[in-house]
Amino acid sequence: MEWIKCVATVAELIVRRAVRRSKLAVAFFVAVSFCAMGDEVPSPHAAPAVGISEDGRSLEIKFGSEQGTHRVDILGVCGEPAVGPHRIRSFQIRRDTIDVTYGKHCSARVTLPGLDLTCLGCD
Repeated sequence: MEWIKCVATVAELIVRRAVRRSKLAVAFFVAVSFCAMGDEVPSPHAAPAVGISEDGRSLEIKFGSEQGTHRVDILGVCGEPAVGPHRIRSFQIRRDTIDVTYGKHCSARVTLPGLDLTCLGCD
C-alpha cells in the first residue's frame, strides 16, 4: 500500500510541476527510484505557488495553506532592463530558490523561504 501511495504522491508532484513530455520518463524513473529505495518523496504541498503579477513586474508567492500572498517586486528592486520588455519573462522553482528572467537577458534569484532577493544582473 505504501508503494501505491508513494507513486500517487510522485504523480501529483509531476503534474503540479508541469513536467514536459520529453522529461516525463526521466521524472517517473527518478520518482520510482525514490519509492523503491524507501526515501521520502517531497510533498507537492511543500512547494510554494508562484505567479507573475498582472503588471509583470513582481512575483506573487503563496506558501502552503497561508491566506495571503507575498509580493516580491523584482523590477522595482533590480531596476529596468536596458534591453527587452520591462516585464518578468519566466521563472523556475528550484529546491530553495526561484530563478527569475526578465527583460531580454536579465536575471534575479529569490531565496526561499525568507524571500531574499538577489539581482544577478544582465548579460
